[in-house]
Amino acid sequence: MTTTTKPKKPYRRATPTELAERKKRIAALLKKGLTPNKFAPQLGVCRNTVQEMINNDPALKALHNDLRKTPVLLPRAGPLSAAVRKETEEFQEWLRDNAPDGSTLSEFLISMAVDTFLAEQAAPTVSPKK
Repeated sequence: MTTTTKPKKPYRRATPTELAERKKRIAALLKKGLTPNKFAPQLGVCRNTVQEMINNDPALKALHNDLRKTPVLLPRAGPLSAAVRKETEEFQEWLRDNAPDGSTLSEFLISMAVDTFLAEQAAPTVSPKK
């Protein structure tokens, strides 16, 4: 009994144009928050090849390092429902009346925080009078 093996594909180096395109795709995928482990198969190469390209290209390396920095620590969420129940009936009713149908309390409060943040970013800064 003989075993047959699949013939290997011939190895071909990427052209400079293909390498430039691959670097653009790597940058875009890094910006989306994906890791080389996740997106290397999409590019048709192994993780080590992607890592080597990142390490050998100063712009990609800087981008990768910037995106790997420790995320901002957010305040502890805690038990939201218990905190709301401690508030007045009037406030709880206001939450029920103003939360969009189908959304959770967490989603509603996050959307309010985002709206406040964006309003503060758009507001012109006023220098204090001396």
